[in-house]
Amino acid sequence: MMYNKIIIAVFALFIGLTFSCEDEYVDTVEPSPVVGADVPGLAFSNENTTSFELDPAQNPSITLTVTRNNASGSVDAPVVVVENTENSFEVPSTVSFASGADTATLVIPVKEGAPTATPLTLKLKFEEAYVNPYTENYPVYVGELTLIKWDKYADGTYNSAFFETSWDQELLRQEGSNIYRLKDVFAPGVHYEFEWEEGAVEVTPLPGVQLSGYDHATYGPVTTTTSANPEATNYDAETSTFSFLRKWTVSAGSFGELVDTYVITELAE
Repeated sequence: MMYNKIIIAVFALFIGLTFSCEDEYVDTVEPSPVVGADVPGLAFSNENTTSFELDPAQNPSITLTVTRNNASGSVDAPVVVVENTENSFEVPSTVSFASGADTATLVIPVKEGAPTATPLTLKLKFEEAYVNPYTENYPVYVGELTLIKWDKYADGTYNSAFFETSWDQELLRQEGSNIYRLKDVFAPGVHYEFEWEEGAVEVTPLPGVQLSGYDHATYGPVTTTTSANPEATNYDAETSTFSFLRKWTVSAGSFGELVDTYVITELAE
C-alpha cells in the first residue's frame, strides 16, 4: 500500500508540473518583416568571386557587382566594412546606382604596402534600411585575397604520360621563397606548385592531392595525387628534369600511377 501511495504522489506531482508549464507557455507569432516600397533591396551578386590571387606590382584591385530589386530612382548607399585585414583594402564609402539601373559596380583597390603571401579578408554589408530579406542574393560579402608575385624562372617542356603529349611550359618562382608553379598545366586557372631548393633532389608537391581541372567525358572530374617520395618525385640536375609520380583517379576508381616530367630548356635571365 505504501508503494502505491508513493506512485500516486509522484504521478500527481508530474501532472501538476505539466499543467503548470502549459499555463506559462504563450504561443506567439512573429510577423514577417514588411519591406517598404522605397527600399532598394541591395545585395551582393552571388556571381562575385570570393577568392583572389593578385600581383602586388600590378595595381591590384577587386571588382564586385551589387544588385538591387527596386530600380526606381538613383541611390547612393553606404557600404559598411565589417572586416578589413590590416586595413589593406580601400573600400569606397558608398555604392551608386543610376536611375533605372539594377546593378552597380564596386571597385576596391588594394592599398600599397598591403601584406603579401598571406590571406587578406574583406567582409562588407549593407545597412538594414537598404536591404530586402526576400531577395535571392545576400547583403553580405566575404572574400579573401592573397598578394603574390611570381617571377619567371625557366622555360621548358612538360611531358604528360596521362595525356600522352608534350608542350612548352614556363616555370614560375614565388618571389622570396622556394615555391615554384607550373601555371595552367592541364586546364586554365589550375596550377601545380611544389617546394624545391635549387639544385636539390627532393621535390615536395603543394598540395599532394588536387583536382587536375580535367573532366573525363565518362567519369567526370579527375583528381591527381602526387607522390612526395623522393625516389618517385624528384629533380635530376644532370638532365635538368623534374619527375612527378601522379596517381589519376575519378569517382569510379583509378587510372593508375604515371610519371610526368618537366625538362628545363632555358633559365630566365
